[in-house]
Amino acid sequence: TEGVTIYLQSADSRKTEVITSSSTQVNIILAPEGDGDATELNVPEQFKSTISADGKLVTEAVSHI
Repeated sequence: TEGVTIYLQSADSRKTEVITSSSTQVNIILAPEGDGDATELNVPEQFKSTISADGKLVTEAVSHI
């Protein structure tokens, strides 16, 4: 999937779980609290996996800041 935007409009919607697979350009928009601006959150597209000293797979989102 490419170019998905999910709008979460209420305080209860912030409990939403988003599961993605083979997706790019996924963004979540949080409705503003009070008179503030909406917040845009970008779902990571890249992940790095390593094998730890105890032989377990460790996967984390890659951040390009």
